[in-house]
Amino acid sequence: SLWMQEKSQEKTAEVMKLAGQLYDKFCIFIKSMEDIGSSLNKASANYDNAIRLLDSGKGNIMSKVEKIKQLGAKASKSLDRSKFEHEEYAGIEYQEPLEDKED
Repeated sequence: SLWMQEKSQEKTAEVMKLAGQLYDKFCIFIKSMEDIGSSLNKASANYDNAIRLLDSGKGNIMSKVEKIKQLGAKASKSLDRSKFEHEEYAGIEYQEPLEDKED
């Protein structure tokens, strides 16, 4: 019947409209996920750089802070070095503070 054919066309048009809206939302979602991935990569790189500054290379922050304490800084807390033995810090070598050698 003409009435059923018209209803079928209306449903088809509605499905196509919803499909288009879903596709558009999906595209926005994918872009958001890409942005999140980029932000996470940048955050990870910044984190790695901060860890290197803290505990790697000559004159790292950790060795300087430990040296200050060795020189007599009055502190009520101490650093927990075990936190730098985790897997996430693999490849970052902790350098013990250099002791002043007396001749």
